[in-house]
Amino acid sequence: MAVSDSNIRLVRSLLVEYPSDEISGAELNQLIRDRVPDLDVRTVVDIPTGSGALSKFVQDYLADLLKQIGRRGSDRVFQIVRPAKSGSTHVAAADLPEDLWGAFVSVSGNLHLYFNRLSQRLVASLTEHIGDENLEVIPPLTQVEHFEIARQFANQLPDEVSEEAGNILHEPNYSYSRWVSLLRDAGGGIWQQWGLFRVEHVMGLLRNRLSCANASDIAIEACVAMMRRSQSEVHRLRKVAARGASLKSQVLAASSERLVDDVYGAGLAILRAIAHDAVEIMDAEKLRAITFSVGELADSDMRITKR
Repeated sequence: MAVSDSNIRLVRSLLVEYPSDEISGAELNQLIRDRVPDLDVRTVVDIPTGSGALSKFVQDYLADLLKQIGRRGSDRVFQIVRPAKSGSTHVAAADLPEDLWGAFVSVSGNLHLYFNRLSQRLVASLTEHIGDENLEVIPPLTQVEHFEIARQFANQLPDEVSEEAGNILHEPNYSYSRWVSLLRDAGGGIWQQWGLFRVEHVMGLLRNRLSCANASDIAIEACVAMMRRSQSEVHRLRKVAARGASLKSQVLAASSERLVDDVYGAGLAILRAIAHDAVEIMDAEKLRAITFSVGELADSDMRITKR
């Protein structure tokens, strides 16, 4: 069966630029349907019905890029083996969920943010890529832009806070830490209002940069959604870290005052709290990958039944 070389090249490029080092069969199918809709895998491998079409496609056209490393239930999981040659469009992407947000809002961070024209996605990279026509640099926020967001918010602060806010903003060296401390201590929901105000203005600046990169309206909104998810993950991870630190300090203080006889049990309380918060930020695949013993599941079911 003759197959379009351009479609195969596009699939391979998408895999090289995929934001994870692993991809499942279901994710690969979805990627092809979304980004290469003209490519009919079943027709290409001449397997019109039944199973095995994707496996044959991988074997015939992607064997050097995809190596099976396991399964998720009945679904195959592949490792993406990216080519390590000069001039490649591969981005050495960082893997943490906060990378996109950190790359964009950090004035002096070590991450670089790009708009990938092939995948129509944002990518945070640990290395700088110059001269790659598929990667458009998205400059991070500047100190001036951070200051301008704060200045605009200060205009809507109540009188009892606005004077001190003005003093901070008019200092020769604007101190963001002092600004944050003021808003945290102000009460009246001001800190929460600042968080929402800042995020919306950051998203507006991102839209402007993507528009300057000639991204389509659909791509812009998709990238903004990616950035929102990243910011949300940052916020939740910080809450997890803060809760763990708070619990640890409470246990240490109580232990030093001999108020906690079972320090091991107190340590378990910290671990359970952190584990609960970690579960809250997991996606469906990570949740399904958690293993329990039959006894633990039975005990949990009995507790729920008794409620």
